[in-house]
Formats: sequence, C-alpha cells, structure tokens
Amino acid sequence: MANQFRGMNLANQTDSSALPPTSTEAAATFFPVSKPDKYGGDPDKCRGFLLQCSVFFVNSPPSYDQAKISFVISRLTEKALEWATASWNSSHRLSYAQFVREFKLVFDHPYEGKEGDEWK
Repeated sequence: MANQFRGMNLANQTDSSALPPTSTEAAATFFPVSKPDKYGGDPDKCRGFLLQCSVFFVNSPPSYDQAKISFVISRLTEKALEWATASWNSSHRLSYAQFVREFKLVFDHPYEGKEGDEWK
C-alpha cells in the first residue's frame, strides 16, 4: 500500500498540466477580445455597450481609470460623442466608476413601460 501511495504521489507531481494555473499564471493570461462596437447613444444598447467594455477591460492588461475613460470615449459616435465632447472638462477628473454612473444617467434608459410620446 505504501508503494501505491508513493506511485500516486509521484504521478500527481509529474502531471502538472492537469492542475489549474497558479494565480500568477492566471493573472498573466489574457484572451483576445474584440473591441466593443461603436456606441451612438441608443438607450436600448447602453447596457450591452458597457458590458462589452467591461469584458474588454477584464481581458486586457490593467489600466488606469483615465485610460478606460479615454477608451470608452474613443468608441462613441453621434449623440454619445456629443455628450462626451460637452462634458470632457469634468469627465477627465472622474474615476471610471463615476464616469460610468454619469454615462448611465444620460444613456441607460431602455424602453420599459414608457408612453409613446416620452421617447420623442
């Protein structure tokens, strides 16, 4: 029985490919993720856009808040870009979490029980 245990222990030591990566290895592993589509300000697409940005950031090397804000702004078009342009002086001093809160206040209003003329 002792020989069986030693054999099992040796097998466990030599087959490290079956083990999950250590936290250091996992931290250094990033998967290629497409950049989010451009966002023009459609309220129904706001959450999806922010989700895609979050997925992109999680699968990219760590970034400072200002780099994340700059990246999001670089993906904006139309009304969303107009908003970013108008609020640039105040937005570049925000944390990323604060920027997302401001962004949601303006754009995260999906159609949920609104009356027809409220969307005009």
